[in-house]
Amino acid sequence: MKYILLLFFSFSYLLFAFDGKAQKSKGSLSEEEILKIYEEQLREGYSSRGMTDFEIEKYISKGKEGISTVNDFAKQLPLLFSDKTNEGLAVVFFFFKNDTLFRFFIEPGLVKEVKVMAIKKKELEQLNADIYNSMNIFELTKNRGPQKRGLKKDEPAGTGKKISLDIGIKNATMVLLPENFSEQYKHIIIVPAFNIGTFPFQLLKPYKDGSFFIDRCSFSIASSLMDIVALRKRLLKNGDRNDRDSIAFTLDQALFVSNPSYPGNTEYIFPNLPGAKKEIQNAIPFAKEY
Repeated sequence: MKYILLLFFSFSYLLFAFDGKAQKSKGSLSEEEILKIYEEQLREGYSSRGMTDFEIEKYISKGKEGISTVNDFAKQLPLLFSDKTNEGLAVVFFFFKNDTLFRFFIEPGLVKEVKVMAIKKKELEQLNADIYNSMNIFELTKNRGPQKRGLKKDEPAGTGKKISLDIGIKNATMVLLPENFSEQYKHIIIVPAFNIGTFPFQLLKPYKDGSFFIDRCSFSIASSLMDIVALRKRLLKNGDRNDRDSIAFTLDQALFVSNPSYPGNTEYIFPNLPGAKKEIQNAIPFAKEY
């Protein structure tokens, strides 16, 4: 089963949508500028996680060779996946800077659409919170997440006025996926910016019949454009691209973990996750068939 989300709320957004190669509009950034700033953002992020300058350069250089624009990345895609995979593949690349969200919708060999939206970080956060609020996620997780002993748990952000789930999903879909998204796409690789990686893409509804995204399309999250290129090149190093995607992974001597026991003298209490034990019990029989 597959899912997708849509969100709609009272923020105004400026957009420029067009087919083919991305162009520079007044007050916007060129593809070259975007990727330079994007690389700087990646370096800052990796540095904040303790990576040294040498490690960062080594990591990024593996995926950026020959890529100075998003169009360059699009031209590399057909060389990284099998012909069969390329038929239904697309990449959604997000870039956020100065209260502006850029969304690139990329097919193998082509930047299909570029959309530029004026939106603040707070509005993106609210867009996501609206969906979780409409499903009572914050309320349901109050007694499921780790809790500090002896203290009342703080209320999660975004638990204010609720909107309907349908409206929340509609709003999110408008921001996260192109209007002409169709059944031709079978797998989407999402390269998020800011909090976009935390959106429940499976709940989006981009299809005209109102079905969920996940019902017709699978998706995966890539931490960066460079990761997609570097990891695929490493996978293809000793094989043909039309062979690599057909590899079958086996599950041998699998270990399933559910509701582990935690020490009783720690700073936090870790409640058991409802349904986790049953989920593991239902999964165990499938391991014998892999």
